[in-house]
Amino acid sequence: MLLAWGAPAHAWADELMVGEGTEYSELKDAVAAAKDGDTITLTGNATLPTTSFSAGKTLVIDGAGFTIDADQAYLNIAGNVTFRNCTVNFHGVPNGHWMYIYMASNGSLTFEDATVTIDGSEAADNTTAMYFPEPNTPPADFAANNTTLTIKNCRGNGISWGGSTSVRRNTLSFTNSNVTIQNCAEKNTNGGGGIIGTFDVTVTGGSLSVLGNKSYGSNGSNYTISGAVVTYNDNGTHGLSATDLVIKDGSRVSADNNGYYGVYANGAFLVDGTSSLTVTRNSSRYDCAGLKLTSGVTDGHVEKGATVTITDNYCSGLSNNGKVVFDEGSHLTITGNMNDKGTTSNGGGIYNSGASANLTIPSDTVIYNNHAKTAGDDIFNNTTSTITFPEVGSDWKLDGKGIGGIKDDCEDAIDGWYDDSADARWEAHAADWSKNHVELFDSSTTGVTGLTTLKAAHGLIPFDPGEENPNWDKSKSKTATNLNQDFESDVTLSLPSANQELVSDIVFVIDESSCSEPVKEEVASLLSNLYGRIEDTDATIKVGAVQFRGEVTKFPLAALSEKTKDDIAAFMGDRPDVAGSNMSAGLIAGEKMLDADTSVDADRKYLILVSDGITYIWDDENTDTQENYGINFANGDAPNTPMVAGPDGWDVKYGSKKYPDDWDVWLQSVSGSVDETIAGKKSDYDRDGSQADKPFVSYDEKDEYLSTVDVALYKSYQEYRQISGKYHTYAVTAGVEGEMADFPYGPSFMRWLANGEDVSFNSIEKDIYYLLDKGSSVTDVIGYGQYDDGSAYDFSFIDDAGRLKLTVGDETLSATKLDGSLPENATSGYTFGKKQEDGNYDYELYYYAKGQDGISDECFVWKINVPVSNFAPVQLTYGVRLNDPKTAEGTYGIYDADGDENNANLLTNVSATLHPVDTNGNEGNPEEFLKPTVSYKVSNPTPPTTPGQSDKTTPDIDVDKKLNGRELKAGEFKFKIEYTGTSSAVKPKVIYGTNSADGSVIFDDGFVFNDSGSFTFTVSEVLPADDDQTQAGVQHDGVTYDETTYTITANVEVEGNKYVVKSWSGDTDITFTNVAESDEPSNPGTEEPENPNTPSEPETPTGPDTPTSPETPENPETPTKPVKTEETLPSTGDIALGVVSAVAGVGIVCLGISFALKKRSE
Repeated sequence: MLLAWGAPAHAWADELMVGEGTEYSELKDAVAAAKDGDTITLTGNATLPTTSFSAGKTLVIDGAGFTIDADQAYLNIAGNVTFRNCTVNFHGVPNGHWMYIYMASNGSLTFEDATVTIDGSEAADNTTAMYFPEPNTPPADFAANNTTLTIKNCRGNGISWGGSTSVRRNTLSFTNSNVTIQNCAEKNTNGGGGIIGTFDVTVTGGSLSVLGNKSYGSNGSNYTISGAVVTYNDNGTHGLSATDLVIKDGSRVSADNNGYYGVYANGAFLVDGTSSLTVTRNSSRYDCAGLKLTSGVTDGHVEKGATVTITDNYCSGLSNNGKVVFDEGSHLTITGNMNDKGTTSNGGGIYNSGASANLTIPSDTVIYNNHAKTAGDDIFNNTTSTITFPEVGSDWKLDGKGIGGIKDDCEDAIDGWYDDSADARWEAHAADWSKNHVELFDSSTTGVTGLTTLKAAHGLIPFDPGEENPNWDKSKSKTATNLNQDFESDVTLSLPSANQELVSDIVFVIDESSCSEPVKEEVASLLSNLYGRIEDTDATIKVGAVQFRGEVTKFPLAALSEKTKDDIAAFMGDRPDVAGSNMSAGLIAGEKMLDADTSVDADRKYLILVSDGITYIWDDENTDTQENYGINFANGDAPNTPMVAGPDGWDVKYGSKKYPDDWDVWLQSVSGSVDETIAGKKSDYDRDGSQADKPFVSYDEKDEYLSTVDVALYKSYQEYRQISGKYHTYAVTAGVEGEMADFPYGPSFMRWLANGEDVSFNSIEKDIYYLLDKGSSVTDVIGYGQYDDGSAYDFSFIDDAGRLKLTVGDETLSATKLDGSLPENATSGYTFGKKQEDGNYDYELYYYAKGQDGISDECFVWKINVPVSNFAPVQLTYGVRLNDPKTAEGTYGIYDADGDENNANLLTNVSATLHPVDTNGNEGNPEEFLKPTVSYKVSNPTPPTTPGQSDKTTPDIDVDKKLNGRELKAGEFKFKIEYTGTSSAVKPKVIYGTNSADGSVIFDDGFVFNDSGSFTFTVSEVLPADDDQTQAGVQHDGVTYDETTYTITANVEVEGNKYVVKSWSGDTDITFTNVAESDEPSNPGTEEPENPNTPSEPETPTGPDTPTSPETPENPETPTKPVKTEETLPSTGDIALGVVSAVAGVGIVCLGISFALKKRSE
């Protein structure tokens, strides 16, 4: 054995005496003297200078808990060296070298139960802590076992290689150790870093932290991480860049705030079910994803139970080019990633690209609120790639943020996947609603191949009444009558609003240079056509005009007539005296003219700007008088000689015949300089006066200030947008062709004001005359909710053509019930007006008892297949009935006929939503109608007067039940006797009974009569829902029901001091026969029914009468919500089920209501 400790020391020669050794005063001497397999044991602290460990020699240095100071040491590890149970400190400048430890070929170094620090703070700029063999030589191995290893401040690298080795790769093995490589590569930022080169890195237990290195954290090693915590944070370029990356046995791996990729894999990729991978805030410096999986990943796998979190990265969250499966049951979150990197920035959440790309993510993946500058905020799947992804989550909401955290999108709930293409980004809140793009992706398709760009977002959200709507909400109203004695209300939808006067204002703002004969003719034609449309109606159109040059002239608003048309034409031919082109002054005057007429609603006011756009002076919008201001300028020929403000000022600044490619960008660029330019260079515009003493922009200053045209256009834009926020506006381009060719900025500016459209007088005429075009519709969800006490209320649509009324102006169109095919899930349909060539009727109404999807809220859809005029209102009136009204004395609800008080109790409708289409065929934002509320009062009944009401009387008839095919069970079928008249003297309106086992039917309730005379009733079996509507008859649970309806009459007279039922007549002996399916065929014979008479036709009711207050049940329950069923078989005496006779034509009461925005479970 060799022993060594600090001087003074003694030496023993073990080669001479077994069990004894030689003392050495210096550790380096002991190392030099050691043989293969020897162990050096410290007996005190020691120093270790530059030392070479010979090839082929295995040596253990047992520190015995002491410290080794390796100041300025350079170790050449050619043999197999282990430092055990010691503290080793490397620091200073390595003696004669640029590394502290050189791992020579075939060498190995192990730190065991040690604390090791390598601090390069005092070393040269290129110093590396540990360097491995040169290229194409045998590899070396390094291990840390139960060791704390800290490498820091090495300006070259932490651990690096010389190049690819022969035979196999160099290895780094960290077992139950805490390894930190921090703040290295300060002077090696173009390739240096923490672990540089391709090693086989094994981390078992303990931790590996690679932090704050100025370039790479890692760049291509193979990692096997077992039961360890691995952290790659704050590195200048890549974080954990790997070839193979295997994470298992409860490992936790994270990469945060690295400049390039957070985590990169180019081979094997596995996260087992016990482990997690977190990738956050990476990619701030370059076009690199948070997690990058290349095409080299051919069998990537994230197992069930694993957690992968990819959030807030500054490029795509996950970029995949390989085949990767996230198992069902793994937990994947991809949110808050914002990709604005590269020439095209696609896929904020997921970028899946390449022929080998095939990505599957689990059904509960959380992926939303990501952003991409170019396309596919959340998912971008390229043309040759395949991705399988889930539906959106039920609780997802947009966060209102965009690229860089700026305000963007909204904070509304997410309801689906929407197209988010480069040339058609998702948008549901555009100021110009025609710019919205809300193309819903097919939610049933979760696997796609080919170009797919998606955003988790929402559809168009209806504007609530009174909500500020930049898209001009359509005039509309909804009213309801208060509940009558039968608890029914008539509800009317009006387009335009029933409360709106049919009066409109139109103001023309006309550029003098645009007053050509063709323009005059088009204006005259528009006015003539509008006048022809309203001449024989009660509607009024008022017309005014403003003409501008350097002076503004006005034609005040006047009612449209034959004379007015001629007067407008004459006004347009009368040229203003003062030269110039002051568009902003003309717009200000037009706005004031519309503002002054307070008798007309804002949404019936129109301003039409007609100009070539070649404006160059402006007005001060803050004064009541008109001013003309401009910016004089100098050109290159006379750089210091002012020229009067004019369109040439634009050419001097930007070049001849130039105009912006994007006026929105121009607006942003000039907005911050307008005030400065005006303050420093503005002067009164005087074309004929001297400019010598006025401020001007010299030629050398043209890049410092705006031109006079910039300011005039900016002022005109501001004024036009202000008017657009209040009234309908149109920008029509017209002028002298030669001038528009010389100054193309003008026509281009006008098209920008018109949102890129070529506006014609014909389209304006249609827009003024028509409120809506064909294709518009209204979806109306029937009311339900809670009373103030929390109990439920519920209305039903009265499904009866006699309760529907539609008027167009003064004309009434009758409702015709459709007998043919209906849309899917529709209960019934009605048409109004003429049948068109395409098979549609002018107006159609489809009722959905269980919603348009067949499982949600009761509603109807009113389809409008013809244009709706602003001057001939369309009104649809229909009925609703309150089910199960309260019986306790009191007043319920608050009557608000038009909904403007915004009450929430006893709403006749949950919602009514207009889906408008304009005269250009463009779909607009959905808009909500106001919601009326109704009320009713329950009073204690007045004591009867003489004669008194009759005793409760059960009809004196025999009703039997037969069931062919199997044995009849007691109580399995239900029957009803229903009063068909309108008199309030009969109460209740209906009673129910059930069969006994022997077939006799017992009615356990009766009728009370409060008048004399004959009263007719129908007797029928209560029919359930039809299981098979393709077969004749009603079939349910294997039974075909008897649909016969019988008629009986009660004859009531006064007897003594009360009314008495003297007799019952009609079908008093009744048998209902049902047929049950049998397992074996049978021969039922030819038995004749006991009553073969054909039942008489029931009387047509005029409407049910006011019910009396029913008895309160012994244990009333307050429902949390109304429960609607098909007409199933209630138990005997269950009078709470409001079943209304189909024969009476009043409609089936059900509560399955449909609407896309609100759903209520059955």
